Formats: sequence, structure tokens, C-alpha cells
Amino acid sequence: QDDAYRSLHRIAAIRASGRGNLGVHVLVAGEEGTVCSWDELPGGIRDMEVVLPGLVVTTFPTASHSIHNTARVGFVDLITEIARGIA
Repeated sequence: QDDAYRSLHRIAAIRASGRGNLGVHVLVAGEEGTVCSWDELPGGIRDMEVVLPGLVVTTFPTASHSIHNTARVGFVDLITEIARGIA
């Protein structure tokens, strides 16, 4: 988690410098299967949204930790939209 959080701060710094506007997506599994916390400090989902405004958070309420295996259609649809620049 520490590496990911540091990376998020680095992306935020790059955005703030005007050198890039990389889209960043966070995919969150359902409450039963997630390893993510919405409110943990530092590093919870809400904290990540504060660190990196414009962060795109997509929830998969019925998915377990392995979103690509347990919510395959929604996962593929999202990745397709991201690749096409829609999301």
C-alpha cells in the first residue's frame, strides 16, 4: 500500500506541474470481497480522492477481490471504455 500511495502523490505532483494529466482509475470490489477501506488514513479511497482530484472510482458491488474474474462483463466493459477514451 505504501508504494501505491507514494505513486498517487507523484502522479498528483506531475498533474500540478502541468506536465501531464494521466487518468487514474481505482476499481473497488463489493463490501464482502474488498481489501480496500473507504475511510482509512492514510490511503483509504476517500483519502486517495483528496490526494488526486479527478480520480475515477468504480465500484463493483457484487464482485469479490478478483474483480476481473467475478464481475467479468462489467470489468471488460470498463476497460474497453477506458481504452476508447470514454471513461
